[in-house]
Amino acid sequence: MNPTKEQEQELWIWCGFELWQGSLYWYPDDTGARRLPNLYSIEAMGNLFKYAVPKLEDGIDIRFSKFDDTEWFVRLENQVMTTEDEDPALALFWACYEVMKK
Repeated sequence: MNPTKEQEQELWIWCGFELWQGSLYWYPDDTGARRLPNLYSIEAMGNLFKYAVPKLEDGIDIRFSKFDDTEWFVRLENQVMTTEDEDPALALFWACYEVMKK
């Protein structure tokens, strides 16, 4: 399931990004303002691990599993959170988003 633009924006702001001039974001590490990568990209997966995962509770255990070549499951052990999606970056996005909303 694809997140809405508002859900995506909400997660990145929670991670420390600042929305700037419409679709550009200032990165938390002060590397400048640029567009965020598409959530289906390896760059987005890198951003999730770099900026979202550290904001999760300490000692988190992230487990990726793939079943039937269609769904990726992400389980955040200490949060008892499991999400699934056809794309691993989206599965991780939804797991982080659900923890953020708690």
